[in-house]
Amino acid sequence: MGIHSSKNIRLLSTAVKPKRLKSVTEIPGPPVYPFFGNVFGFTSPETGPDPSRILEILDYQWKIYGDIIKFEIPTRPTTLFLFRPDLAEKIYRASGSKPLRPGFDALRHVRSKDPLTNQGAMGLLTSEGDQWYSFRSKVQQPMLRPKSTLRYTPDLESIAEEFISKKIMDARDGKSEMGPDFLEDLYKWALESVTCLALNARLGCLEPNLPHDSHQMQIIRGVSDIFINSMYLDNRFQFWRFFPSPRLQKFTDAYNTFRDLCSGYINQALNDIKLRSSDQKGGDPTLLELFTERGCDEATATVMALDMMFAGIDTSSHLAAFAMYQLAKHPEVQEKLHAEVKKELPSKDSKLHMKALERMPYLRATVKEALRTNPPAPLMARILKEPLELDGYQLPGNTVYIPCHYIMSMSERFVDNPKEFMPERWLRLNKNPMHPFLVLPFGHGPRMCVGKRFAEQEVSILLAKIIQHFKVEWHHGDLKMKIETISKPDGPLRFTFLDR
Repeated sequence: MGIHSSKNIRLLSTAVKPKRLKSVTEIPGPPVYPFFGNVFGFTSPETGPDPSRILEILDYQWKIYGDIIKFEIPTRPTTLFLFRPDLAEKIYRASGSKPLRPGFDALRHVRSKDPLTNQGAMGLLTSEGDQWYSFRSKVQQPMLRPKSTLRYTPDLESIAEEFISKKIMDARDGKSEMGPDFLEDLYKWALESVTCLALNARLGCLEPNLPHDSHQMQIIRGVSDIFINSMYLDNRFQFWRFFPSPRLQKFTDAYNTFRDLCSGYINQALNDIKLRSSDQKGGDPTLLELFTERGCDEATATVMALDMMFAGIDTSSHLAAFAMYQLAKHPEVQEKLHAEVKKELPSKDSKLHMKALERMPYLRATVKEALRTNPPAPLMARILKEPLELDGYQLPGNTVYIPCHYIMSMSERFVDNPKEFMPERWLRLNKNPMHPFLVLPFGHGPRMCVGKRFAEQEVSILLAKIIQHFKVEWHHGDLKMKIETISKPDGPLRFTFLDR
């Protein structure tokens, strides 16, 4: 009687059935072909399959397939591109205390055979798991403490002033316009700056007529060659793992040149630390001293300094270039920045106070906005070893997830007027904050870039000194980004610098 009552029937019939989770095979993406996966489907009408235009390709694919796109290559883990900040948030939060980050496969391969790095000191870029955690634990405190960056303000200002004197004032043509090699000059500024930070040494990178075969120029070319060849070795079929590869040989030669030359400077700096007495070491210790004081052996300290020099040349140069470009294209922003800079640097001879950057919120916001519009690392990646439920899909372990932060941050779906360069977005008075997982130029969580503070400081000081002296203009077509593992300008930097 009671068991079959109409009331019970109604309750049973209206009960919510569990929603079926879709499998990874149901995620949309370009067509998959035997032996090739869907690698040839990652293209767009405007770019073709050009890997240096991957951002435009992904933006085009997003419009076709939606917020999660599947990428498959035989023998490689399934890769999912994500186009919503809430999806990115879930991936980062599921990554744990020792996140796994794919990428730099060729660099990891070469370092695994290098006596310097194959005994445990693989570095932050190429180590994983417990090895990465041990390395990070030894170096992160010196890298992330604010005092470490403040002590270098006078040195970085001096380098910026030398750059302005020798690479802008002495190099302007009749139109006050820079020549086609200005990006190379920025590389010299960045190498001089990062070596000052890592080794407390000056290499003389900004001297006029630096020989093509000088150690400094070989280091700069070596880093560029590593990034260019990584783009092809890491992201295509990795036949180089099984067969001789001319491109892998080019990569290896470039890395060995970079490592050998940088190691010479690093060893000299370590020897200088040993030779100095405790009385001579007074004051704030250098980064290299902090590494050794934190219990780093020489191999760990050397590899960390190598990683700083490798990661700090092209990335800082390209960020500075794009920031100058955005200021030149948005003169109203440049004038607001000049007004702020003028308060701290009222004359052309004025020097930055140690904490001057803390009193320039619009400068900091300008750098943050440049990191949104032109991030050096526009794509982040994580591997999750465990299965994950995400947006209605049940996804297997050992899946690669790539949140496409740059593409999301340039979409009207997530940002008001995304194409406009507006530092005001980053000021406290902004009433329309963005999703906290939308713009992450340095990553998130335990694997966030440990060089974040130094990169922002270098570029901020250079911009402040340039705006102190010049009005920056741009009289050419749009300067776009291309990808060579990291983003870079796709043409010469023909800035015009007019004296203020």
